[in-house]
Amino acid sequence: MKMKKILVLPILVIMLVMLPLFTNVNAIEQLTDKVVTSGEGLYADPTVPGRYVFRGANPDNYIMFNGELWRIMAIEPDGKVKIARIMRDDFIEAIFEHGGTGDTFDEGSNNPRTLPGPNGESTFCQGSGGCNLWAGKGTMLQADGTTPVEFIYREGLGNFYIPEGDATLNTYLNGPYYNTLNEDKTCMVDNLYNVGFLSAETTSLQEAVNSEKTYTWHGKIGLPTVTDYIKASLDNSCQGGQILDWQCYATNYMNTGFVYWALTPDAHSVLTPGGQYEWVVGNGMSPSMFTYFGSGAVPVVHLSSLTSLTGSGTDMDPYVIEACPGKAPVTPEPEDKSEEVNVPSTDEFIPLIISLSALVLIIIGSIGYYFINKRKRA
Repeated sequence: MKMKKILVLPILVIMLVMLPLFTNVNAIEQLTDKVVTSGEGLYADPTVPGRYVFRGANPDNYIMFNGELWRIMAIEPDGKVKIARIMRDDFIEAIFEHGGTGDTFDEGSNNPRTLPGPNGESTFCQGSGGCNLWAGKGTMLQADGTTPVEFIYREGLGNFYIPEGDATLNTYLNGPYYNTLNEDKTCMVDNLYNVGFLSAETTSLQEAVNSEKTYTWHGKIGLPTVTDYIKASLDNSCQGGQILDWQCYATNYMNTGFVYWALTPDAHSVLTPGGQYEWVVGNGMSPSMFTYFGSGAVPVVHLSSLTSLTGSGTDMDPYVIEACPGKAPVTPEPEDKSEEVNVPSTDEFIPLIISLSALVLIIIGSIGYYFINKRKRA
């Protein structure tokens, strides 16, 4: 019995020493260790407890995804990593162009989403300017993320029903574009995106966030919201007065020099028939872009909370996805196994060798100590 007691303690010590060699740090633990309260970097989100957002003109939030440089926007309360393809002077290949370069949010003329319902119901979107609803009947959800939205009430005008089908850009990003992504997409997880309306007369960030949360959509690829853009700015003059007057483009890594679609429709369309205007952000913010006009498209996705990263987040040393539940670490193999033998570097085993050697010495020493004491007692 005494022999067992002598051996247990050193074995436990060695196990604790070796534990870090076999544990993996996920992204939320790695990134939240770098939370700051001043200067560029990762901040606690002032409107959502447990959430973190990157702020500043050029914080260290670069990440390689799909063989491209993306930016980490936020760490969600559930640990998901929100990233966006925010590229200066570049956006995804134009689709459904209208009168210029860019991607339309939704088609204009001959768009079935702007036509009356099958039973003659008045739908929310009318006219030839497209539809500013990211999701359609059955996929546009209430704030709870489960109850479908059947209609939107316009005061004095009655109920206007949600049209069938999703926005053109939604359909493209979650179909053809998604299919072009490389194996990194196995680390993506579905997320509940906020797609609620925002008024240009909003006067506080919390009010803006609450407005965006009024309606939701569950899916893989979305777009940035207006409040994503606002939170990314470090400019003290970003907030004050009505949101339309906020100057949030300074010290903001989401300022790309061009405008791109937000996931946020203009709330004015709730008051009057039409449903044609969408917010755009980038080099400033505006709520009055016709959805069939050409603008930039910045895809947004969420990575699993179990994703592990390497790198420091700079543009020269971006974060790289090391592993996630759907993507195992890749071990390089020699080109010709018949002629080459892939001998692992001994450096990788040094900590293990040291730990095992220490364990052997402690065991030998413990055994020797036991027999010496036994002989003395004899």
